[in-house]
Amino acid sequence: MKLKAKEICPLHRRKDCCGRTSNYAPLKDRAKHGIWQLIRPGLWRAPDGRERCSASLLKARKALLLKAWPFCYACKQKFEDYRDIELSHRTGKGMGGAFRNDAIENLVLMHAAANRDQGSLDLETYLREKWKPQVCELAGP
Repeated sequence: MKLKAKEICPLHRRKDCCGRTSNYAPLKDRAKHGIWQLIRPGLWRAPDGRERCSASLLKARKALLLKAWPFCYACKQKFEDYRDIELSHRTGKGMGGAFRNDAIENLVLMHAAANRDQGSLDLETYLREKWKPQVCELAGP
C-alpha cells in the first residue's frame, strides 16, 4: 500500500518519509525570526536586549501607559479620544525596523499627528528641533 502525500506514516509518524518528499518542516524549523528569540507568545527579544511585540501586546502596553499617564508626551494635554492616541518610540526604529525596540521603557503616548510628524527621529531630537504646538492642536479638543 502506498501512502498519500499528506498522510502520516504509521511507522515514522511523519509526512516526508517512505519515498515521499514534501515541503513539510517541523514547527520549530519554520518559526525562525532572525536574531529574535521567542520569550513568550507575542514577545521576542534580541541578544542586545531589544524587544519586539505582537500587535496585541503593543495594545496592552498602550493601555498600561494610558492608565499610568493619560497625557501626550509632547504637548502635555490630556487625551480626549482613544483613536487619536499612538505609541511612540523614544529611539527611532530605523529603516525597515532595523533598530526596533518595543520595550515598555522605550514607549510613550503621543497624539497621532505628532507621532507621524516625528517619523524616524529620536523623540528628544524631534521635540527639541522639529515639534511645534500646532501639530498637537490639530488633534486637541
